[in-house]
Amino acid sequence: MCIALFVVALVLVGVSMVIGTAGWWQRSIPLCVAALIIGTIALVVLHIAERRGANHDD
Repeated sequence: MCIALFVVALVLVGVSMVIGTAGWWQRSIPLCVAALIIGTIALVVLHIAERRGANHDD
């Protein structure tokens, strides 16, 4: 579960960065900001999930 969330976060950030640097300079700044926001949210969710996983070992 935690590994899956981490992979999803990396994929989202990676795709957003690729789109953001594809040459559309007018659009790249909002896309990069969106990538940072999405990445930050994903990492926070990942951190919370890891905490819960550590507290509730299956």
